[in-house]
Amino acid sequence: MNQSPISSEAPWKRKLALASAQAQAADFAGVQNICAQMVHDHGDDPTALMDIGVLLLNVGFISSARHCFERVMALRPDDLRAKLNLANCAREFGQHKLANDLYSELQTQQPDNPVVRRNILVNQQYNPAAADTERFTLAKSWGEWAIAQAGGSSARPSFRQLGQIATN
Repeated sequence: MNQSPISSEAPWKRKLALASAQAQAADFAGVQNICAQMVHDHGDDPTALMDIGVLLLNVGFISSARHCFERVMALRPDDLRAKLNLANCAREFGQHKLANDLYSELQTQQPDNPVVRRNILVNQQYNPAAADTERFTLAKSWGEWAIAQAGGSSARPSFRQLGQIATN
């Protein structure tokens, strides 16, 4: 008698893969339907909700994604990934102050997280209320941080004019 092996894969993973394939095929109604069913069936599983929310956010269903991330936060209040994705949803909705507040909280909790730092910069670029000087100061600060993360600045190669390169 043949028995199928017991799979350790979460039961919602196959449906998520199907929803992802539908997104690739531009079947957005199918994506919404499968994701809504998964949220209904696995609404108490923060890992499932996180993955479903990421797919929905990537496809552009921001409200549905935000619902997933809010549910994850209710189940796991200290989940920084859910907070990061809630900030991303706020940014996509044009709620730049809320996004900035969430990103700032995250940066306080994880000061050397490159994703958080990058998202702060992106949020400022899309924020119509941000002054150019504020954007510049933030970008400069990010550059200084990135150089420090790389072990400090390194010597740059000497400058040679284009004509010198061709003749050498």
